[in-house]
Amino acid sequence: MLLGFFHKERNMIICPNCKQENADDYVYCLYCGAKLGTEPTVPPTPANEPIPLTNVVSKPPVSQSSPSIPGIQVMPWDQVIPNIPDSPSKVSQAPTIPQKVEPVPPPIPQNVSPAAYNPPPVTGSVPPVQERRCPQCNNIVPPGFRFCGFCGYQLSTEQMDSQAKGRTVFMQAVMPVEKPKPIFRAQVIKADGTGGPIYTLSTRETLFGRSKGLILLPEDKYVSPTHGRFKLENDELYVVDENSLNGIYKKVTGEVELRSQDYFRIGKQLLRFDTVREIEEVNFQRMEGDDSLQIGSTVLNIWGRVVQILEGARIGETRLLVNNPVVFGREVGDIVYPYDGFMSSKHAQIEMRESRFYLKDLGSSNGTYIRIRGTEKLNNGDILLIGLSLIRIEIR
Repeated sequence: MLLGFFHKERNMIICPNCKQENADDYVYCLYCGAKLGTEPTVPPTPANEPIPLTNVVSKPPVSQSSPSIPGIQVMPWDQVIPNIPDSPSKVSQAPTIPQKVEPVPPPIPQNVSPAAYNPPPVTGSVPPVQERRCPQCNNIVPPGFRFCGFCGYQLSTEQMDSQAKGRTVFMQAVMPVEKPKPIFRAQVIKADGTGGPIYTLSTRETLFGRSKGLILLPEDKYVSPTHGRFKLENDELYVVDENSLNGIYKKVTGEVELRSQDYFRIGKQLLRFDTVREIEEVNFQRMEGDDSLQIGSTVLNIWGRVVQILEGARIGETRLLVNNPVVFGREVGDIVYPYDGFMSSKHAQIEMRESRFYLKDLGSSNGTYIRIRGTEKLNNGDILLIGLSLIRIEIR
C-alpha cells in the first residue's frame, strides 16, 4: 500500500516591512504582522521544464526495498522545505508546525484473540505538543511568532505563553522599586551673583556660621559665630535658627502670610509688621476729675503699621497702613524709599484679606525676604539670606 505522496513545495515571500521570509500561503508576516504581497519572490518553474529534485520532495512508500537517493533526505509530509539557493550560507529555515506525538501501544500477544485483548495503559509516553491557535481565525500559529500568518492578528504575551485553552497564566509578584534618596546641596552665592562653593548636606545636621560649622562665612560681620544648622529628617531638609542675632531670612516666592511682629527685608530696608493691637497707647497724666477727651491726630481705618529698624536696633520711620494693599517701592507705591538703590521701582506689597495679612513680591530684582521663626522646611530652589550672604538650596 502506498503511504507517501508528493507534497507541493511552498514558495517563499519576502516581507516588504521586515525583509523576513514567509510561506506563500500566508497573508500576513509571522514576524511583524505586515500584509504580504501576492506575488512570490521565487518565480514558478515553467511547465515545459522538468521539476528539479531540490524543489519537490516526495515521501516514498514504506518498504524495506525502498531505494534511497544519495543527497536527498526524506522529510515528514507536513515539513515545509525551503528553496535551496546557490550558496549554502543563504539557506533560510521556514517555520514548522508542531505535530502531536501519539503513544505506541504494546503488541497483542499471540495466544490472545484481538477481540478479547484489553491492552494495558501506556506509561512513559511523550506528552503531546499542544497547538497554539489564533484567537481570531483559529489557524495554527507556529511557536515563537507574535502574528498570525492568515489574518495578521497580533498575539499578546499571555496568549504566546499559554499553549492551550484552560492553561492558567500565573502572575508574577512585582518587586517594589525603591525610591532613590534625594541629594541635598547648599551653594553660597557670591556678591556679584555668581555661584560659589557647593556643600553636600549628607549628615543629619550641618552647622553654618561665621567661625563654626561646615559652611563658613568668615567675611560677613552680620553672621553669628554659630548662626544656624541644616537638618535632615525623613528625606526632607529643614533650616534651624540657632538664636542668631540677625536671624535667617527666606526669599518669598508668590506670597506668604504675615503675622504680627514678623520682620522682612526689601532692598536694604529691615522692616517690622505690626497689627493694630501692637500700636502702643500714650499715657498722658490725667488729673482726678478731668473728663476731657484726649486730643490727637485724626485716624482713619488703620489696619496695621510698618516700623523701620535702623542699625544699632533703633526705631526709625513708622508708617501706618490705611490703603489695601499697601505697595512698597523706590519710585512707585504707598511707601517709597527713593535713596535705596537695591529696591526696585515697585518692589512688594502687604494686603489684608478676611482679617489676615499677606506679603507678596512684585517681581523685584533683588527679592523680598521674611525672617523664619525657629525651624523652616526647605524646597528645591529656596534662597536664604544670612547676614549679607545668600545660600541657594538644591534638592535632586
